[in-house]
Amino acid sequence: MPDATFRARRRFEPARVAAAVAVAAVACGWALAQRPALLPGHLTVSEAAAGRTTLVALIGSVVAGGVVLVPSLWYLYRLTLTGQLDTEPRPSGPDQRAAK
Repeated sequence: MPDATFRARRRFEPARVAAAVAVAAVACGWALAQRPALLPGHLTVSEAAAGRTTLVALIGSVVAGGVVLVPSLWYLYRLTLTGQLDTEPRPSGPDQRAAK
């Protein structure tokens, strides 16, 4: 009997539905972006935009997060692709001496 991780990998139908929903969301977002009014007659996109200080802080936060995230992901992918993460786990604790 296959284990649970194998069975979870074979669920193609939910993945197809999720992909279709994502495409539909992008298409709806594009259609809504064609009109600059968020609330017709009351609020436009430029009126709803955040102030310059907020936008600069947001961009700075994204850049700072990228500085941490990108090297971490690069290192993880390097370890994975070279097979260094495929080793068997070693026992720890008081039973470690018995395993030798």
